Amino acid sequence: MTNQPQRSARVTQLSHRPDIDGLRALAILPVVLYHAGLPGFSGGFVGVDVFFVISGFLITRLICAELDAGSFTLTGFYERRLRRLAPALLAVLLFTAVAAHFLLLPSFHVEFSRALLATLLFGANIHQALLLSDYFAPNADTQPLLHMWSLAVEEQFYLLFPLLLMWLSKNYAKQQRLIVAAIALGSLALCIVWTPLHPAGAFYFPHTRAWELLLGALLALGVAPTLSRATAEVLALLGLLCIGISVTAFSDATAFPGWAALLPCMGTALCIHANSDRPTSVGLWLSWRPVVYIGLLSYSLYLWHWPLLVLGKYWLVREYTPWEIALILSLSLAAAALSYHFVEQPCRRRRGGIPLRRLLPACITIAMALGLTATYRFLSYDTSPSSAERVQLTLQQHHSRRATRQRYADDCVAQAQPAYVGEYSLCQLGSRAPSNAPPLFLLWGDSHAASQYIAIDRLASEWGISGHFPQHKNDFSCPIYCEHCEETIEPILQYIHTRGIQDVLLICRWDGQFTSIVPDSSREAEIEELLQRHQTTKLRSLNERVHLRFAKIHATGATIWFLMQVPYLNISRRTLEYAAHDAQGTSTTLYAQEQGNFRAMLQAMLERIPAAFNIQILDPMPLMCSKQGCPYIYQGEAVYIDEDHLQRITALRYKDVFLPMMEAIVTRQKPVITTP
Repeated sequence: MTNQPQRSARVTQLSHRPDIDGLRALAILPVVLYHAGLPGFSGGFVGVDVFFVISGFLITRLICAELDAGSFTLTGFYERRLRRLAPALLAVLLFTAVAAHFLLLPSFHVEFSRALLATLLFGANIHQALLLSDYFAPNADTQPLLHMWSLAVEEQFYLLFPLLLMWLSKNYAKQQRLIVAAIALGSLALCIVWTPLHPAGAFYFPHTRAWELLLGALLALGVAPTLSRATAEVLALLGLLCIGISVTAFSDATAFPGWAALLPCMGTALCIHANSDRPTSVGLWLSWRPVVYIGLLSYSLYLWHWPLLVLGKYWLVREYTPWEIALILSLSLAAAALSYHFVEQPCRRRRGGIPLRRLLPACITIAMALGLTATYRFLSYDTSPSSAERVQLTLQQHHSRRATRQRYADDCVAQAQPAYVGEYSLCQLGSRAPSNAPPLFLLWGDSHAASQYIAIDRLASEWGISGHFPQHKNDFSCPIYCEHCEETIEPILQYIHTRGIQDVLLICRWDGQFTSIVPDSSREAEIEELLQRHQTTKLRSLNERVHLRFAKIHATGATIWFLMQVPYLNISRRTLEYAAHDAQGTSTTLYAQEQGNFRAMLQAMLERIPAAFNIQILDPMPLMCSKQGCPYIYQGEAVYIDEDHLQRITALRYKDVFLPMMEAIVTRQKPVITTP
């Protein structure tokens, strides 16, 4: 075999490097803590990039050493990969498949079965890119096998890269480094170009990630110069800093991988190279035994933590408490330790471990069983919609606030050609009175007012009265507490006065205004004291705006009707889907304490409004809720379309909350209109 010219001695020295095990710990911990949602680790996903560089370095070092010694064979290489990766992976897949059978909704088994098949076929990254879109998507935490994409990238690299090195070693030995570097630069360029154009493709596809593994490979091929001790110390610290900045400063909003991936990858490369000849201070810290042990567990910990985090939420059907997160992370660490000692190590050892003649058939049998089960579930899924699927469709059709607002706006605009006041369109409510007839009432508010539009319109029609609903062309802000909107709302106030409108119904969302000021954990007495003393600038400003707007509406001579906010959902879409499935068409409740303190705060603030304003309060809670709680699934239908907007059918079901206003309006009219 042709000898490699000027290859670094590092290639053939395969002594164990504990600092690289420590670097693995530095990679896995941010990933786990990021997935657990702990603050301070918003960029923890870059730990995967650290793994890629490490893997590229170690694999290339091993292959080149054997190529130099003339002992490299593809069968030997793939046997090592099988022993290293397959047993722990199959154990996790088997556990996850069994747990998913009991925990997932029937419709979710289709997605899970696809993901399981893709993982078994080394194509999880392609599956994610083509079918499940963004790694940072809101529904990413519903996929128990999402994290398998990175293993697929490495597996695809392992399939091709040894062949490339063999071919280069035989035919282009002198140009080997240059060719590998050229491929790496091409992959990096493609990654940078694709990231803004095809984010999911750039994130998942192997050709946009290959440069990270090849960066480690180039280090193993000896492209970097030998460093002095002082230079190595500085570069090791710089590398550690680059990784740290990536973990703490990056977030889901970072365009990744793209240019940003260079920071953690170069940081990893610096740490590896700076400790290649002798350990630096950073290398000694990374070689500390507890850190090394976490690094040794890193593969199993990576495999176990994500399914446990996802399946735990399916089990609880809610978000985790801090203590539950700590418990899941502890279970993940325990599972990783058991997997390392009783699965990885026995299967990895050629001597004294499980012989290949037993290991290979066992792996093939488990993989085939999983694959056949996944195929059967995928092909046998019943596509007829159940009540749960109807709820899912409802929620999927209204996945964004923008879509929600647009739908309610269409309710108004589609009825007729509206009139305009300033930048507002005036939508008709109730009886279609002549255009010159003054409306008897005005509905005013934000998207919560729009969500009640159909109910108020129906009730007003039944009572034979008419009203208007002004909607701003660009803004759904609440006119009662919006900031810097005096010029916007002034035309409506003038309209109320000049048209002699006697009743104004105000509907807005309030919980966001208070939860940003007072924690949910505050007691009622603390809330009362805070409101009374106006201890925060934001709260004082909110009180002043509300008082001012009420005063201006009162000055027009109109009676103010104020709707307390409908109960909001402090639960995920997944919870609604499971509630529909478990309830099988009956009511399912969200207990009242889930509402937090905002209602008490809102009530306390309203009590401070001067009595002369004569504000009439309407409260939907008695209609929507019982002592047991508030339904979020009713007779197989979702009550809400998101966390706080009612479905049309729900708004109509509870429209009687507005009866007192209708009765008061009719009582003032001559002759008196009889109620239907």
